[in-house]
Amino acid sequence: MRACVVLVIAFLLPLVAGSALGKAKPGRYVVDAKGETVLDTTTKLTWQRFVPSAAATWQGAKDACKALALAGGGWRLPGVRELATLVDLGQLNPAIDKTAFPNTPAESFWSATAYSGSSSYAWNVYFNGGYSNSHGVTNTYRVRCVR
Repeated sequence: MRACVVLVIAFLLPLVAGSALGKAKPGRYVVDAKGETVLDTTTKLTWQRFVPSAAATWQGAKDACKALALAGGGWRLPGVRELATLVDLGQLNPAIDKTAFPNTPAESFWSATAYSGSSSYAWNVYFNGGYSNSHGVTNTYRVRCVR
C-alpha cells in the first residue's frame, strides 16, 4: 500500500509542483462571458466550469464529455495529468480555485487515464485533498470535461 501511495505522489508531484501548489496565481483562470467555461492560461486548456450533479461510471464519463454540446462542443474527459493541474493545495474541501470553479464537490473526478496494471481500473483525482488514485471502472464518480 505504501508503495502505491509513494508511486502516486512521485507520479503527480512534478505535475502540480509548478502549477497548483499553493494558491493559483491571479489571472490564471479566465471565465468566458457566459460563465460556462474556464480557460487555464497556464495549460491553455478550456474546462467545463460547472459539473453535472450526477456521477458516472468511467465509460459514462467519457461518453458524457464526448456528447457535451456546451460552447460549441469538442469536449473530452481529461487525462489524469491534465486534471491534476486544477488541484490547488492552498485550498481544501475542495482543493480547487473556488472562484473559477464554484460549487465543485470535494469528491473524486474521473480521468481518461486507464490504470496500466488492470483494464478494470482507471485514475481519478480526489478534490477533497487533491490526491489521485485508481478505482474500478464500474464505480461512479464526478465528471469535468476539457478541450
